[in-house]
Amino acid sequence: MRHRPGKRNRLFVDIAELAPHPELDRAKLRRAVRKVFADADITEGRVSLAVVDNATIAKLNRKHLHRRGPTDVLAYNLHDINDAGPAPIIWGEIVVSAEEAQQQAKERKLPFKSELLLYVIHGALHLVGFDDQTESDRRELEDKQGYYLDLVLGSKSKAGAGRARSRPGGSITKGG
Repeated sequence: MRHRPGKRNRLFVDIAELAPHPELDRAKLRRAVRKVFADADITEGRVSLAVVDNATIAKLNRKHLHRRGPTDVLAYNLHDINDAGPAPIIWGEIVVSAEEAQQQAKERKLPFKSELLLYVIHGALHLVGFDDQTESDRRELEDKQGYYLDLVLGSKSKAGAGRARSRPGGSITKGG
């Protein structure tokens, strides 16, 4: 993580397990979020990460994106980093479905931890401004996902090599 001389990193990542899972690796999830933000020069703020079930994320998906059914990840940017002045600050939420991660991991023959970590990285990238609405944006975001997944896991991972998103998540900015 980059540190500016004389500047303390005041980025807090809170994790709420609303759908507990025995394989949840809180340290890696926090490290991934912090690394994405550090590379975007964001050193202050608070991000809440909620690990939920499909029913909960489906309700949020319907309420905020007007889409039916569960999705893998939703990201809520509650503070526009462009309004932050000289020291970018982030206030956001990332909501991931442990149930969806379990199902997708099984289908893709990947570890649950890797799949869930991928969702968290995807949400963090949305919060720092990456989008996946066009094919070129999607490719760029997937390349970044693979980079951070490999970085946090310490190796080239099968999960980092692109991904099919049958139920695309989304991001919501403040007031959205």
